[in-house]
Amino acid sequence: APLMPGEAFARLHGLTGGELRVLLALSQGLGGMEAANMLGISEPTMRTHLQHIFAKTETSRQADLLRLLHNSTPPIHTLQTTAH
Repeated sequence: APLMPGEAFARLHGLTGGELRVLLALSQGLGGMEAANMLGISEPTMRTHLQHIFAKTETSRQADLLRLLHNSTPPIHTLQTTAH
């Protein structure tokens, strides 16, 4: 089966499922609180995941992290559907 968007990135950097979900929520332009609410986790938990992601990807800011994600995954146009 083809990898989901972000899955190859997660494997490459050793991200957990929770960390990947946080990353994908942020990559959709959600803010920290919005992402935490959407994922059903507390904001401190969300921040902990984010700190782990930064450590594993050797980034320190969301902008750098999202650029790294964007540059390492092929653009996926089919995902920008109206599935909300």
